[in-house]
Amino acid sequence: LYRKSDSKLWKAKGDAAITVPAVAMALGTIAAGNSGLVLRYGCVRNDGWTFTPGGLWLSADTAGAMVGYADKPDSSGNQVQYVAEAVSATVVFFNPNTAVVEVP
Repeated sequence: LYRKSDSKLWKAKGDAAITVPAVAMALGTIAAGNSGLVLRYGCVRNDGWTFTPGGLWLSADTAGAMVGYADKPDSSGNQVQYVAEAVSATVVFFNPNTAVVEVP
């Protein structure tokens, strides 16, 4: 999630500078305009995840998603942000680096 100009958290996406940096992770589905649980820093487990252990980046293709190294944003204009470490297939240590690099 990133903080939009309206001061609310919205799904972050690495395809435009206006939708980064990600600063929190939603801990479930939250409908627009509603409140919900978010994680700013720490470990979370989701048995539906199938990550390969290692670094995770903000996706440029799917809003609110994290991707592994092989799928990190790499197209011109994409925003690259490291957001978490997959400790296992189902456990993530969320510790977003708010430094964002734009792909030339």
